[in-house]
Amino acid sequence: MAAVASRVSRSLLYTLDRWYLLGAFLLFFVVCSEVSPSDNVLTNKDNSTLSCFVGSWDNFTNTRIVACSEPKVSHCIVFKYVNTTSQNNGISGNKTQGILFACDHQLLCKQASITIQNNTSYQGLTGQLICCEGNKCNNHTLAGPEPPITATCYQASRLNGTVVGQQYEECHLTDGMCVKNTTVALISGALSVQERYSCQPVDLCDNLNLTTTHISCANITNPPATSEICCCPFDLCFVPTWFTNNSNNNNGELSSIPPSQDSGSDHGNSDTASPKATTTVQQLIRPGVQPSGTHTKGQKNWLLVTCLVLVFVIFFCIIGGVVLVAVRYRLTRRKQPVTLAYTRIAADSPAGNGDEDIQMLLG
Repeated sequence: MAAVASRVSRSLLYTLDRWYLLGAFLLFFVVCSEVSPSDNVLTNKDNSTLSCFVGSWDNFTNTRIVACSEPKVSHCIVFKYVNTTSQNNGISGNKTQGILFACDHQLLCKQASITIQNNTSYQGLTGQLICCEGNKCNNHTLAGPEPPITATCYQASRLNGTVVGQQYEECHLTDGMCVKNTTVALISGALSVQERYSCQPVDLCDNLNLTTTHISCANITNPPATSEICCCPFDLCFVPTWFTNNSNNNNGELSSIPPSQDSGSDHGNSDTASPKATTTVQQLIRPGVQPSGTHTKGQKNWLLVTCLVLVFVIFFCIIGGVVLVAVRYRLTRRKQPVTLAYTRIAADSPAGNGDEDIQMLLG
């Protein structure tokens, strides 16, 4: 009975041993497959069709949910840009903020769940690309609020015909506007005229009830001075009146004088733009979100944890294998059996007394 139990135990141990090694091999294969992707572009894990928001967000929202046509598309994208229409006379036209929602059919996204890439070209535009992985992940929450526009304006000042400081320079202000301030004052019978061109926050124009869609002005009287403040939402829309038409002047003066903007304010209406207007795009940075590449650290941490798990799995596989070998060795080791033998002692033996004494021999 004991021999049968021993054989059953050894058979069971051999079976478990083989399954243990097979399971360890499969676990090693699965972990290695997760750590080492086949290429740099993710494919849809379940080989199914991804659904993304598709459409545009150009001063209004117009998107719909669309199934991407190819299973290999693994990301939805949000593309943010600023479109500036430039007139032939050198004066910048209106700026529009644009956001596109689409499937990543061009496979622009790298290996990451969410990534941001700046200065990316998409459909002939250059802007910010936001990638995400998952059905309908490129929603308006991911896109964030429409980013503010950076205004580029001339900055200069002149008092009673004398230019103060440099002839002109460009200033840049996020969420700002170009402002022209002309102040006329009668001081001790003498007329004083000051002209100032600068970048100012939009709040200044809002407080004066000036529109932010085209050139508009407001008069402010504060005796003995009267000021005219004009706001403009276009780049370089206010040009200092003392700029000359001397192309050989190296003192920072303009080489040509753009048409006067005191009348007409045609630049405020994008419908009047020249048919030959050109389009430029500037980079957008989504507020509160780090630029492209910030996922690298998290990806490295994930790989480190995976490698540590893999090391522990291999270590325990080795320990388990050693234990199994030791147990098998102990079970298969056979001890030499004890052999019992006996012989009858002859009657004429000195020790004989007529009885049958048995001498036990251990072999």
